[in-house]
Amino acid sequence: QGAGLGSTALACARDAHTDVLVVRDSEARRYRAVLACTGLGPESEGVVKRAAELVSAGGTLDVLHALAAPWQQLRHGNMVGDVPTAAQERFEQWARQKLSAIAGLVSGADHLHRFEVNEVIATGRNLPDTIVDAARERGNDLMVIGKQGRSAQANTLLGSIARSVLVSAHCSVLAVHTLPAAPIDTSSVV
Repeated sequence: QGAGLGSTALACARDAHTDVLVVRDSEARRYRAVLACTGLGPESEGVVKRAAELVSAGGTLDVLHALAAPWQQLRHGNMVGDVPTAAQERFEQWARQKLSAIAGLVSGADHLHRFEVNEVIATGRNLPDTIVDAARERGNDLMVIGKQGRSAQANTLLGSIARSVLVSAHCSVLAVHTLPAAPIDTSSVV
């Protein structure tokens, strides 16, 4: 497996019912440059807030959305037809507004640690590579990513994007558990 992360570690990250931190060095610490990967969905709030807890005073938190615009997606082996520039710009504007709202959750003076928050949009067709490349370029020493998979396969709680990021990351990665907690069945309690 890539970057020294074996199948056992991947299985643990996939199956865990809590957050999983894959540390690339032996030092437990706060991080100076954290990248929070957001899908702009409801799980993003938990990812960004957890990432903010790990930024050292004076550090940076890069709130990233890897943009895979609909016109970049393949359909039946062919690229989607021409999309008007105005539609592309509206989509990117929508993504920037959502990202700004998510980053705003951790901006301000209400936090224990003062750190800089940057909003980052990265584009590319291969989302895991886009995320890892952005973290490398920005000098991030920790990536925080949600581990809720969207695959129909029952055992893919890690998700293909998070799994690929874990395997190819150059730095430590925190896979944040974003699945809703299962309701507790109290019917059999005596």
